[in-house]
Amino acid sequence: RGERQMYTATCDQCGNEATLPFEPRQDRPVYCSDCFSKVRPAGGGGGGGGGGGGGGARW
Repeated sequence: RGERQMYTATCDQCGNEATLPFEPRQDRPVYCSDCFSKVRPAGGGGGGGGGGGGGGARW
């Protein structure tokens, strides 16, 4: 399918250059990969599992 075009923008959080797989829009903030991992909502949906595992810890 060909290579995806990448765009560069300035991170709204730290000011570093961010490389994006989409064209940035003026009405949305842009984050570098470091800031994005801090800014995105933690714990939104699936992922983690967490429960189970402890043997018979219910009692």
